[in-house]
Amino acid sequence: MARYNECRVRDGRDGVLGAAEEQSRKRRKIRRKVRETDSLPAAPSVLMELDQMLESSHPRIATIAAIVAKDASIAARILNVVNASEYFDGHEETWDIRQAVAMLGVEEVRRLVSALSVVSAFPTTLDHVDYRDFWRHSIGVAGAARLLAVYSYSGLAVDPEEAYTAGLMHDVGWLLLECCLPDIADGIMRMSLGESMPRLKAERALMGTDHGDIGGMLLERWHQRPEIVEGVAWHHDPGSAEKHGRGLAAIVHLGDRICIAGRVGDSGEGISGGPSASEMEAVGIPVSKCSRMMENVLEAARKMSEIIVHAG
Repeated sequence: MARYNECRVRDGRDGVLGAAEEQSRKRRKIRRKVRETDSLPAAPSVLMELDQMLESSHPRIATIAAIVAKDASIAARILNVVNASEYFDGHEETWDIRQAVAMLGVEEVRRLVSALSVVSAFPTTLDHVDYRDFWRHSIGVAGAARLLAVYSYSGLAVDPEEAYTAGLMHDVGWLLLECCLPDIADGIMRMSLGESMPRLKAERALMGTDHGDIGGMLLERWHQRPEIVEGVAWHHDPGSAEKHGRGLAAIVHLGDRICIAGRVGDSGEGISGGPSASEMEAVGIPVSKCSRMMENVLEAARKMSEIIVHAG
């Protein structure tokens, strides 16, 4: 997999960072720290196996169910979600994973396995993260990004399922800092609180980069597709993404901003405000339809975000 350009730097237009050379030096240093860390979260094995099976053959319900059942915790959580009437109206209660897979369908099962396995890859207790709010936000952005990709497909041709995956993982870089490089996370939070600045600005000031880039580094290790790596790495600055991931980065950026404005969970970044009509139009959503579509996207995000509640 081709790595995204080491020389690109985070947005220096806000004046918080020093010269581009200093940014690049800091970014190289943090990349080296991530590479040298031997305790990085492992890629979710159930998700990896499921994706390989879906790419290589026509999926069979029994095979999918057998893969999911290998992780008893994820299987149980999927059943909890299925049996939450608020999430899947009209389904009868079931405690059989094969029946649950048949009821949900392949695409919905894949989305649920993605969400639950990625959540399970990280500790439930971290110093600067509200576990439930963080994942409500991340899963909400996944739902928002997927619908935005559907709306803008004719213009951007971003795969909705890739948008879902990138939205789900867009903030995992902060979790990596928290669990593997806690001294750096502590320093960022001290600067953010001490100087009353959004955490995102403090990240860029101290690291020459931000948690999106850190997440991209982890997703490279997880062998995610280059488009998803770019979409995550540059979701705060889509214009700097490589061409093959720019549309996905823009979609995740919009989904993130919509969820922040709609208070779908809380990523802890300390930023506010939703996307502008011009940002929506830039991804192919007409100004005349922005308001209605944003309402639909926010509704989809809120529905998806309830997964973490129903999963238990």
